[in-house]
Amino acid sequence: MLVQGVAGTDTVYASGSWTLTGDTLKCNYKYFVPIVNQSATAIYNSSGTLTSGMWQDIYDSGTFQMKRIE
Repeated sequence: MLVQGVAGTDTVYASGSWTLTGDTLKCNYKYFVPIVNQSATAIYNSSGTLTSGMWQDIYDSGTFQMKRIE
């Protein structure tokens, strides 16, 4: 997986892997600059929505949700 995020005014990038077991998505990825490992989990449903998303690293944590755009 490839991740593009925003930290302050900077765009940051990460790469990693993901698995989908049943309806649970688990991701592990590493940002390049600064080097930070993060993990995320979310629940996937058949409409293409990720809910109950949680991410964390050694500095912080948060929540997210995503919807597929067609």
